[in-house]
Amino acid sequence: MSSLPQVDAAELGARIAQALEHMCFIISDPVDSAELPDTDTHSKVSVGDEHPLWDLSVSASNGLLSEIACGLMGIEPSELNEDEVLPATVQELANIISGIMIEMIGGEEHPYHPGIPELTPAAPPTSDAVAVVALDAMGDGLLVTLNERACSRPTADVR
Repeated sequence: MSSLPQVDAAELGARIAQALEHMCFIISDPVDSAELPDTDTHSKVSVGDEHPLWDLSVSASNGLLSEIACGLMGIEPSELNEDEVLPATVQELANIISGIMIEMIGGEEHPYHPGIPELTPAAPPTSDAVAVVALDAMGDGLLVTLNERACSRPTADVR
């Protein structure tokens, strides 16, 4: 059994949905990941202390990313250059979600921090995921998967 703090997927999903509503006026509902609308753009960010402990993967439909980008930048969809903005938006979304996760489990007792989000190819949730969040935002999908890293911390050299 892992000694890492546990992440409650339902609470994480509720906090992500609340953030989307407050930041971008986007209403989303939890769904089973098998029922999730297709996602197009993907990012991953590590979360940890002095060593990466988790990998947080974020996949979103381009429609949702467009809505988020427009909401964050205060522009109309016709003003959006999707090729330039959507990859950066999914990376920023990974950063925001990692911050939500850190707030849930960290604090002064466990001062975790995120790494730098990177773009990744699509990856479905694995059976060893410690948390999976799937949200449907009026036909646009968001999938968040959290995996613990194996052997994330170096072991002491005992002689």
